[in-house]
Amino acid sequence: MKEMIRYAVLLFLSERMMTVNPELLTLDLLDDDQKELADIIGWDAYLRLLANYAGCTIYIKKPERIVKQNRDEEIFRKFKDGNYRELAKEFHLSESAVRKILRNYLQK
Repeated sequence: MKEMIRYAVLLFLSERMMTVNPELLTLDLLDDDQKELADIIGWDAYLRLLANYAGCTIYIKKPERIVKQNRDEEIFRKFKDGNYRELAKEFHLSESAVRKILRNYLQK
């Protein structure tokens, strides 16, 4: 199964933007940062990143930011005219923090 996935990734890469034969790309050709990335996410995932994002800068959000963004979206979904106090209690925030979150969403 793993070989099938690897073959599919290599085929995908060869059909995409890579001008070099992906089979020529090996771990020992990478610098230390790239080796660490490939080690963390796995070789096949690293090759998929190359196919889609080579040469680009990728921003990875901090976990706290992801949680905060989801919380803010939920506050916006639950907002009903004037229920600031209830939302503040539910999300352990001040009413002014809830108002600020809602104001930011309305400005988007």
